[in-house]
Amino acid sequence: MNDHRINFYPVAFGFGPLATAAYIAQEVRQLAGKTITLVLVVDNASDLEYPAALLQCFDKVERMSARSTADLHLTVMNEKAVRALNDEGNRVFIIDVLSWLWARSYAAASLAERYYYQRIPWLSAYDHSSALPDNAIPVNPIVRPFQNNKHQETFQIDDHTPIISLGGMDTTDPGTRDQYLRLLLSFTKKTGNRCFPILFGNMQSFEHDAYAAMGRDNDRSLLGSYVLRGGGLLCAAGLTTVLECLSSGIPFGLLPPQNYSQARLAHILHGYGIPRLTWESPACRYAESHVIEEMQGVRLINTSIRNAYNSQRFISAEQVESLWSSTRSEDLPSQLANGAYDGASFLAKELIHAL
Repeated sequence: MNDHRINFYPVAFGFGPLATAAYIAQEVRQLAGKTITLVLVVDNASDLEYPAALLQCFDKVERMSARSTADLHLTVMNEKAVRALNDEGNRVFIIDVLSWLWARSYAAASLAERYYYQRIPWLSAYDHSSALPDNAIPVNPIVRPFQNNKHQETFQIDDHTPIISLGGMDTTDPGTRDQYLRLLLSFTKKTGNRCFPILFGNMQSFEHDAYAAMGRDNDRSLLGSYVLRGGGLLCAAGLTTVLECLSSGIPFGLLPPQNYSQARLAHILHGYGIPRLTWESPACRYAESHVIEEMQGVRLINTSIRNAYNSQRFISAEQVESLWSSTRSEDLPSQLANGAYDGASFLAKELIHAL
């Protein structure tokens, strides 16, 4: 019989928040066995089909409106859940994986018993200590290296084939989501037969008719199976994917940003020598190089996508060739390759001790 229960509340956007919660849950399970019930709580409005490999890290999945009581409630980038749980008098812990991005303190941090933020060595110059709340506790990157699940692969590809991961292709605006996908399609077509594009995940945008003929694997957690045999990775600048590449020693290049955090991260990584594609617009240049309010940054990136689409500034074959050649010829910069990736283990111990 389980003695304790921990509820996990990752915000329903992209792969990173869910993966963060799953990696921590997995570490709790290894340390505490079945003495703690681990529950993934999803928002009632969420229609994401979660990757099976990540769901296996939890004992059950519940909807927010029908969740059971718990000893601890761990939120990942989910401010709405923090406020609702606090109103009910629950013990709330926050995981913030993007603290370096914020222009001011995380709004709901004062409502939580503990606020953990992901501290990444090569992003330390961009940390804003004045924006961190008083209860801030630093944590090493919460990620695990790519896993090889070759026996589960949906598609057969040759060894050393370059991989284009189209997972997480989403924006906050339905209009620019469609435009981004069409712009990206021009990119994948220009790679010819040299790369293997795969749709990972199952965001609504993956149902787009323009991508119907491409390979699709619903389980984003299987990306490692392809990447570890491939010849490098082209992907969006999502922090979790970037950390997976770095912890696995996989060379990578970055696709144009879909949102403010990707624009900022791609700009920073480019400064370290990581190749990228970006939007050639004043709005994007300003967003990627300035610490501003997130929604202002989102609007600037949406404007950049919209302008690129309306002016038919599709990605050129020359840009594709340059990005891919740079990705394959460059080793990972030493400043990025160093560091510990044990944040999930640390947090698991923190949670167990707090019960």
